[in-house]
Amino acid sequence: MLLSGLPISTKALSEYHISGVTTNITFLYNIVSSNAFMQAQLDTGFIEKNREALFHTSQEDRMQDLPLASLFLLLRMEKTSAARAKDKDPWSPWNAVNAWRLNEPGRHNGQLIMNGKDYDAPVEEIGTERSRRFRITVDDRSVIASGELNGNELYADIDGHRRRVIVVPNDGHFTLFSENGAMQFALKKPDYGTIDEESGADAFTAPMNGVIVELLIEAGADVKKGQPVIIMEAMKMEQTLFAPADGCVTEFYFQKGAQVKGGEELVQFVHSKSDCVQSSRGL
Repeated sequence: MLLSGLPISTKALSEYHISGVTTNITFLYNIVSSNAFMQAQLDTGFIEKNREALFHTSQEDRMQDLPLASLFLLLRMEKTSAARAKDKDPWSPWNAVNAWRLNEPGRHNGQLIMNGKDYDAPVEEIGTERSRRFRITVDDRSVIASGELNGNELYADIDGHRRRVIVVPNDGHFTLFSENGAMQFALKKPDYGTIDEESGADAFTAPMNGVIVELLIEAGADVKKGQPVIIMEAMKMEQTLFAPADGCVTEFYFQKGAQVKGGEELVQFVHSKSDCVQSSRGL
C-alpha cells in the first residue's frame, strides 16, 4: 500500500509520472481515497455531493496541504543547492539557503499556487543545524514543521504529527499524494513585468542581482520569438530570458558562472539577419 488505510489503487495512481499532456490522475486519486467512495456511497450525483472533498477547497485542506508543499520546496531547494556547492565554494552566499537577514529572523516569502489558486504561506526558520524547524503560516494560523526528503518521499513532522507523503514533479509543477487525497502545487514565479518586443536590450536585462546559470545558444545564432536564450539564478530561483522577437544574438556579455548586478545588459540582440551578419563581422 502507498499509505496506511488506503486501497491499493492509490498506489497505482501515485506511480504514474506523465509529462506533456494533461491528465485527471489527481482527480481520480481524490475519488478513490474519499470516504464516500470507500463506503460505496455511489450514485450519479457523487461528484457534486462530494465536491469539497474531491477538490480540497476548505480551510482545513489548506492547513494540511500548504505546509507540506512549503516544506517540500524548502528541502528540495536545500538539496539542489548542496549538490551545486560540491563543485563550488561551499561558503559562498550564493549557496546558502537559510534565508539569513541581519538582526531579523530568516524568512522565505514566496507565494504558492495550489490547485490553480495563489496563496501566501510565509516561512520563518527557527533554530539551527539539527534543531532547525520552520514556522509556516497559512490563513493567519501557524504550524511548526520539520522533515526529511528522500527522493519522492517526504517524511514530515507537522506540530508533532508524523506524516509520510509522495510528491511527484512534472515540468515545474508537483502533485502531492497523501492519505487525505492529492493536490497540485507550484512555486509562483515573480512578476518581472512585460517585455517590450521592440527592445532587445530590455528583454535581456538582469532583473536583479544573480548568477548566470546557462547560455542556451551560441553567439551569432539566429533565434525565434519566444526561444529561451539565457538562464540566470536570482533569489534562489532560476529565471529564463526569452527572445522578444525573431532576430540574432550577436554577443553574450557574461559567461556561465558570472555574477551580475540588477539592470546590467546580458546579451547583444539585433532584430534582422543582415544586422546580425554585420555585427558578427565587427566582433
